[in-house]
Amino acid sequence: WQARLSYHRYLRLKESDPCSDLGGFTRLLTSPDGKPDLLAAEMPTVVTRQLKRSGRCDDCDHGFPLLNRPWAVRRLLAFHRKEVKEEYILLLEADMPLLAPVDNGAEGGAAPLSPVGVESRALKASKLRNETKAVLRRWHSPLREVAPVGPSALLVHKRQLEALAGPWLNVSLSLRRDEAASSALGPLLERWAWSLAAAEAGVAHQIRPTLQAEPEGTGLSEVGLFSVYHMTSELRVGRSWNWSKRAFTRSYPPRIPPLPPNKGAKKSTFAFVRLLNDAVDAAGRRWMPLYNRTRQNRTAQLASLEESIGQTKQLILEQLVVPDADRRTVDAVDRQQGGCGAGEGPPRCERTAAVSPAVVSPSPPSPPSPAA
Repeated sequence: WQARLSYHRYLRLKESDPCSDLGGFTRLLTSPDGKPDLLAAEMPTVVTRQLKRSGRCDDCDHGFPLLNRPWAVRRLLAFHRKEVKEEYILLLEADMPLLAPVDNGAEGGAAPLSPVGVESRALKASKLRNETKAVLRRWHSPLREVAPVGPSALLVHKRQLEALAGPWLNVSLSLRRDEAASSALGPLLERWAWSLAAAEAGVAHQIRPTLQAEPEGTGLSEVGLFSVYHMTSELRVGRSWNWSKRAFTRSYPPRIPPLPPNKGAKKSTFAFVRLLNDAVDAAGRRWMPLYNRTRQNRTAQLASLEESIGQTKQLILEQLVVPDADRRTVDAVDRQQGGCGAGEGPPRCERTAAVSPAVVSPSPPSPPSPAA
């Protein structure tokens, strides 16, 4: 559902601002067998085979599935380069829908001097414990040259990304194989690997604070200057309203009513509500509960939905005071019209898969101009 939300928002922006720097959209999916999922029919998708699970080889994930991010990006540029026609790539995760088109800042088609990212407090070397600093100096020193910028949200020239994709993966593997580094960096390991690999290659980053908003709690007072909304933190307004993506790990979030209360909620919270509700409304019946991982759970879910539909229909019939003898006729009409009447059952739920990461690759409008 995060990929659907992000793709829907991208289409909205392309339609409303066709002369922006936004170009194509590429969803980068890793799957165990390298085969596409059902969402690949809805949006442009490049599929790569996942790393082997839990092994210690160079094409294994070492028990850390996030290694699939640098692995997939490297394979995208190595084997699917022609499918990304743009010269600039905006690298995003699936939970980072666009608020506005991103300006690549290029003039005359020249590559930017350095990748553009957003500063992350969790990636500041100055905040690390001395023991962790000593560990990281084995990969790059001095640490002040390591930018507190991860690989998403990141605006980068394609040639720069090609040059850094291999080192990013190699440093990720090296950090994961090192017990002290892996323990110290935890889930941020592949993000630190990007920063360390870039520093070692002599690549500096530009910090653009307005590239990404990361609201939490009651939200941000102003959101209009930001280009990307990262829905990573829980939104909470008083004791009566809260929303978190983690509540929908295995299901689709419904449309949001009730709306957050005007008193206490800030502009970014209402902006997110509009983003989600717009995607839900546009998808209609396709915005379905996410598939369950076991047939037993799926069967129970469908049975519950079927029972709910039956109860609703019975209530409608009773309100219309339809005689019992006529109920069979109503059900027969339902079947002829393709409805979910008796014997039809609920609509099937599409299977989707997690996306890590989603890649949005902006490009020039027509007529051609340097663009992201």
